[in-house]
Amino acid sequence: MRPRTRTLFVALALSLAQPQPVESQGVYLGARGGISVTDYSFPHLSEDWRSGVVAGAFLAIPVRPQVSLQPELSWVRKGADWFSEGRGPTRAELDYAAATTLVRLSLPLRNFSVSVLGGPWVGILARCGTDGDEAGDCDSVFGSDQHRNTDFGYDVGLGAAFHTGSLVVQLEFRRSRGVSRLLKDRARDNPTTESTQLSLALGYRVWGG
Repeated sequence: MRPRTRTLFVALALSLAQPQPVESQGVYLGARGGISVTDYSFPHLSEDWRSGVVAGAFLAIPVRPQVSLQPELSWVRKGADWFSEGRGPTRAELDYAAATTLVRLSLPLRNFSVSVLGGPWVGILARCGTDGDEAGDCDSVFGSDQHRNTDFGYDVGLGAAFHTGSLVVQLEFRRSRGVSRLLKDRARDNPTTESTQLSLALGYRVWGG
């Protein structure tokens, strides 16, 4: 884990550990949608960016002043690249059905707030593609390499939210990384997944506030 990512998780953990009373911030139910981009570029050699859809539902639950938990269910595209025997460099576009639990630390500014967020996710591989192929055939993408259908990782990011009445509108920027290796029984050149996500979410307060 990179130093910046480690520092963010430490800050979120310390915020949760502080003994503060829970304020009536309200529980929000909502949906989010946007784009997920993977960078397959090689330095000084090529530029190759692939994009896909991210969509899902979330529940925001306050646990302390300015701190909330946000469980989510999402459909999100991630990417990975490796060297495949008989094919050479392979760049895969992998769609996952994912469950995420985020911790959000917010700084309120009247009806506007900014936040940092982070947390783990688990995903089930639902669809595969490569080089623009949208056939969804994972066996053709991975070839003779045995792949895993379950992936684990973490999200970190920044957000901005606007509150009006019972509604909240959020704009989020996230970086998602997998920590489990995609290929089975492969010691070298075994990839993990990654994506950069930009999404817009709309939530409605269903309790409290």
